[in-house]
Amino acid sequence: MMDFIKGVRGEVRRRGVTEQESWIRVRPEEKEGRVRIRVDTKAKTGGRFRLEGVWVCPPLNKGFWEILEGLYTPLYVGDGGGGR
Repeated sequence: MMDFIKGVRGEVRRRGVTEQESWIRVRPEEKEGRVRIRVDTKAKTGGRFRLEGVWVCPPLNKGFWEILEGLYTPLYVGDGGGGR
C-alpha cells in the first residue's frame, strides 16, 4: 500500500504541489461502502487543508496493479491550493 501512496503523492507533485511549500495529507476514506484514498493539501504558511483529489484504493495484491488502467488517475480532483 505504501507504494501506491508514493505514487499518489507523485501525481499530486506533478500537478504543481511542492512539499517545500505545502503539507500533503493522505488518508483512507470510506464512502458509499467503498474505500478511497483522499489527498488534502495545506500551505505551510497557514490556512486550512483543502481537497486535492480522491483515488480508488487499489487491490492489496500488487500483482494486479499492472493490469489496471489508470491506477493513478484520480476519481475526483478538488480545488486544492496547496500554497498556490
